[in-house]
Amino acid sequence: MKGRSAFSVLGGLLLALAALGQTGRYQVDDGREGARAFRPADFQSGSAWPKMHRNLANTGVAGSGGSNGVMRWDATVEGEVYFSPAIASDGTVYVGSEDGNLYSFSASGVFKWKYQTNNIVESTPAIGLDGTVYFASDDGSFYALNPSGTLKWTYSLGSTQNTSSATIGSDGTIYVGALNSSVSAGNGLYALTSSGTLKWSYATGGSLSSPAIGSDGTIYIGSVDGYLYAVNSNGTLKWKSPTGGPFQYTSPAVASDGTIYIGGSYMANGAALTGLLAFKSDGSAKWAFPTGDVADSSPAIGPDGTIYIGSIDDYLYAVNPDGSKKWAFPTGNSINSAPAVAADGVVYIGSMDNYVYAIKPDGTQQWKFKTGSLVEGSPAIGWDGVVYIGSDDFNFYAIGTEVNTIAATGLSLSPNSVTPGNGSTGTITLASAAPAGGDVVLLLSGNSAVTVPPFVLVASGATTATFPVTTNPTATNYSAIITATSGGANATATLSVHSLALSGVSVSPTTVLGGSSAIGTVTLNIPAPAGGVAVSLSSSSGAASVPSSVTVAAGATTATFAVTTTSVASAATVTISANQGSTTVTTTLTVEPFALGGLALNPTSVAGGLTSTGTVTLDGPAPTGGASVTLSSNSAIATVPAKLVIPAGSTTGTFSVTTSVVKSASQATISATLGSSSQTAVLKVGPTAVASVSVSPQSVIGGSTEVVNGTVTLNGPAPAAGAVVTLVSSKATAATVPASVKIAKGALTATFAVTTKTVTAVTSVSFKATYGGTSVTASLSVNPVQVSGISISPSSVLGGAAAAGTVTISAPMRAATVVKLTTSSVSATTIPASVSIPAKATSANFKVTTKAVAATTSATITGSIGASNQQAKITVQAPVLSSLTVNPTTVQGKSTKVVTGTVKLTGPAPTGGFKITLGSSAPTAATAPATMTVAAGQSSVNFTVKHSKVTNSISVTLTATQGQTSKTATLTVTP
Repeated sequence: MKGRSAFSVLGGLLLALAALGQTGRYQVDDGREGARAFRPADFQSGSAWPKMHRNLANTGVAGSGGSNGVMRWDATVEGEVYFSPAIASDGTVYVGSEDGNLYSFSASGVFKWKYQTNNIVESTPAIGLDGTVYFASDDGSFYALNPSGTLKWTYSLGSTQNTSSATIGSDGTIYVGALNSSVSAGNGLYALTSSGTLKWSYATGGSLSSPAIGSDGTIYIGSVDGYLYAVNSNGTLKWKSPTGGPFQYTSPAVASDGTIYIGGSYMANGAALTGLLAFKSDGSAKWAFPTGDVADSSPAIGPDGTIYIGSIDDYLYAVNPDGSKKWAFPTGNSINSAPAVAADGVVYIGSMDNYVYAIKPDGTQQWKFKTGSLVEGSPAIGWDGVVYIGSDDFNFYAIGTEVNTIAATGLSLSPNSVTPGNGSTGTITLASAAPAGGDVVLLLSGNSAVTVPPFVLVASGATTATFPVTTNPTATNYSAIITATSGGANATATLSVHSLALSGVSVSPTTVLGGSSAIGTVTLNIPAPAGGVAVSLSSSSGAASVPSSVTVAAGATTATFAVTTTSVASAATVTISANQGSTTVTTTLTVEPFALGGLALNPTSVAGGLTSTGTVTLDGPAPTGGASVTLSSNSAIATVPAKLVIPAGSTTGTFSVTTSVVKSASQATISATLGSSSQTAVLKVGPTAVASVSVSPQSVIGGSTEVVNGTVTLNGPAPAAGAVVTLVSSKATAATVPASVKIAKGALTATFAVTTKTVTAVTSVSFKATYGGTSVTASLSVNPVQVSGISISPSSVLGGAAAAGTVTISAPMRAATVVKLTTSSVSATTIPASVSIPAKATSANFKVTTKAVAATTSATITGSIGASNQQAKITVQAPVLSSLTVNPTTVQGKSTKVVTGTVKLTGPAPTGGFKITLGSSAPTAATAPATMTVAAGQSSVNFTVKHSKVTNSISVTLTATQGQTSKTATLTVTP
């Protein structure tokens, strides 16, 4: 035991100081008796184990559990690890070592940093709310580090021999005990601020126990002077009670009822005993439980109130809250480790027998985990249930969690076949994502020559993980079944381990035409090693050639190569051989001679004198130099070239078949020959006949100037005398054609003119063409001419004015076209009864004469041909008063001078005249007649203005009014 030789058992109890830690996650302890006596502020929320024995009361109860005893990871440090780690909210683990370093690891075991002090770090760090890491070193300093590992501040505790782990109060005050080599150096309890200044200190005979804090804020600490101290939060002594001897490694734990538990010694029946002591909150003894030797451990209080403590008598004891024994669990050596209790009641503890134990609440073993040396350190439990603990073997371990819970659904190996000594990679697949902390899958190999790790961790949230598979380099030709177990399900995969060998060679396709190629493939029984594998190749015949060798690339099992062939006169079977080492494998390739695959004619029936196209098809690409095909015909009515050469690489070739004019239907057989293969096709040759007749356009206005042409077509060239085709129209009243048309010798077509006539309705005309006993027809739609438009300009005039009209038809006609005209208002307009559009024209003009009207009148002008008509409107406006004038404009009153007034209209007055009302602004000076009438057909009228003698010049306004319109004139009457 490190740092403990200065203290003897005879002087008292040497009790193991457990790993320190604190958590703000107190809610996980709800309803669990003995878990904690109080609920301080949640100032370290999220940390799983932020101080020695996790919480302020030092109960050592975790908020999680479920470790299955399988190592997740371990980390090697530079010294022994015999104090408990602390676990931050992000899963970072901090642990001190005999080498003087404080180490930081991620939750997955990745080294983050280390901080070097000048002596042993045998205290457990305490983690503040802001993540600051506080710890003491035996170099006499108390350290505050940032989460990144950089120094924040230090505080000197003097020349210490040992220091305790720290506890952080709910107000952030840091409490730590120190045992100095000299009492004058300052033994006792220190209270520091979060900034590193001393708040107060309380001197004891030599403190070292890690402080616990009660629900009322009382700080409890054990001392080597043989007392348990209760110190108020202001640094004053509340009480102290004897524990029977010096002890420094056992720390107090406070139960929910205020009872304080600590290791110590006591007298019973005159005998000195060691064991677990229970004190009431006032410091009085409650009871004592004897252990077989020094209880050199810190007690923990389980969720049900059971107190657990280890002893150097090799036992872990479970004591009921009344002080009676519940059970004792034996280990193989002394226990200095402080127990940690999981949320499920399982107790974890280390022993000097090199093992970490998991003890069920009933006192039976759940599992044990072996390390390489003594386990003096105390465990800490992460939120994912992982148990973290150090060993004197210089290693720090992360053991198991709530794993092996999700069913394993698949296991694969890549590759699944290897040579001896080469490895593979396994991939395990779970039925669903792994829980927080991951899922451990157990692995097993069914053959000792193939090894796998005992487990693989599937990371939190993942469904797969990979693991290495290694093989024995000396054993050959065997297989192993790898089994992965999780969630009560097994997944298996088989790994084959064989010496490298050539397992096969193949070609595709297996039959080719001479001159074409194939692809060969060699296959190994397992993937090729680094550098690849060279395979020798050979062919039994010059009809097929292969390269001398092909290399299978590293990691591959196959490689391909080209097989080239030459033309052959007859089918040849070639053996392709592949050799690697002592193994030779073969396959066969059949090389076929070229043959005709087919002969086709297009068209298959022609009129004599026309040609057809023949197409010859090979059953494979033509070889180098091409393929020469012999052609022939069995009749003179169809001739073909003697030879057709199909170019190299092609599979088809074409040729022309020329025919002669025949008088009756005949046929000829065309033949193609290549080597011993031949193909035939039949061509039908018929006499010349009319094939079709057509007209363009197919719709026309009858009698229009548009030209309609007809075309007759024969199925073959016209004979020497030409071909006279008879033509007939089905309705000569609508369209006529010549009686016949002649197609010149050797020609296929001739044209003719179609003459159309005027029709009153759409008429369909059929034309029939006859020649060589064959008749064909074509249709023409003859349509009546239509009025396409009529317009009047201008569209609005005064009655009596004229306008110009224009009528338009749908097409120019060969003869003049008469368009009938009508008006809807004969009282306002006069138009001609009709208008004639000249031949070849599409429009004609006409005059619209209007009459004077009393009121504005609208007239519709309609132009029509039969049922076809178009309309336009003209507005005939009534005249309105346009002006009133007097002459002269100045007159001497009652002189002989005559003043004439004139009223004008915008147009001639209608029948009955146009009545005007007159008025004067100064009748005593000048007057006009009350009314005047503009005679029909006239646009103005004059009247006389009478004037009288005045004494002063007077300006008289004369007003003329008609309907809503008024006009004025001014006359000045002077004296």
